[in-house]
Amino acid sequence: MMLNNYFIGMDIGGTNIRIALMKHTGEKIGTIFRFSFKRAHSAIDEIEENIYLPVIHFLEMRGINLNQLWGIGISLAALFNRENGQITKWPNNRLWDSFPLRSYLEERFQIPVIMEDDANSAALGEHLLGAGRGFSDFAYLTIGTGIGCGMILNDNLYLGSRGVAGEIGHIRVVEDGPLCTCGTTGCLQALVSGPALYKKYINSVSPLGFETDQIKDFNKVAELAQNGDEVAIQIFEYAGQYLSWMLSNLVMLLDIPLIVIGGGVARAGEILLSPIRSGLDLYMEQFKRDVLVNAADLGDDSGVIGALNLVYQRYNHNDMKRWEDR
Repeated sequence: MMLNNYFIGMDIGGTNIRIALMKHTGEKIGTIFRFSFKRAHSAIDEIEENIYLPVIHFLEMRGINLNQLWGIGISLAALFNRENGQITKWPNNRLWDSFPLRSYLEERFQIPVIMEDDANSAALGEHLLGAGRGFSDFAYLTIGTGIGCGMILNDNLYLGSRGVAGEIGHIRVVEDGPLCTCGTTGCLQALVSGPALYKKYINSVSPLGFETDQIKDFNKVAELAQNGDEVAIQIFEYAGQYLSWMLSNLVMLLDIPLIVIGGGVARAGEILLSPIRSGLDLYMEQFKRDVLVNAADLGDDSGVIGALNLVYQRYNHNDMKRWEDR
């Protein structure tokens, strides 16, 4: 009897990891599982605990041998060298900086490993099974701790000449604005990421004598806005102004008909999407262009689905056939 062969997709975040399995024939993706990221004292220990051992356990629980695994796709919110897979910088976990992740995992598993930026992976996931399905061209904007953008153009992920296209969060939009984590001032990320909006809300209400001890993070600000808090609502209108301005430039440049919004801040729903749509409509009206702005359909699962799609597509374009006879 001929055994099935499989691909695994993983979405690795600083807090949670998601993992899923798919047959090499591209059949339906299996159940997506989530588990917490385990911290350790070295990059190797963390990679063993969070990637190698979970993959082995995941396969064993399903009665699948390691030699039936043909490839692993990894979505990661880190900068990495696309030629050799070495982590350049992972802001969420500096232990991994300069670690040769791809070569280490390929040696450990003896199978190919494909790596991709988390926003790009999420864009692929939404294109395959989510809000971007049926669209040849769209942009996926993720708004959370940072801001990222993945672009699907002519049904393909657009990476640019160096593989770093879509760094929309680090476009400077305000002269002498707040300091960004990248070291520049006035970046979009420094203005409308989750931490930036939270900070703006606290700074806005503190002089008014409001008690802020119970407002621990951005999620609470979103909850307040949904319950009618005027200052919180103004924070979302402020975010909508900057985001709609940035997205209007993206639309004018690429002529895309759809913007998909995902990430932690996007969980606020219409209280964020509505001012983005209003601002974008205002910018586009004079050019008679209609642009859809929709929430991501797949939520936090878009990255792992995109990672699976990456490794599946790479295999079927013959880039991985050299591994079959290992």
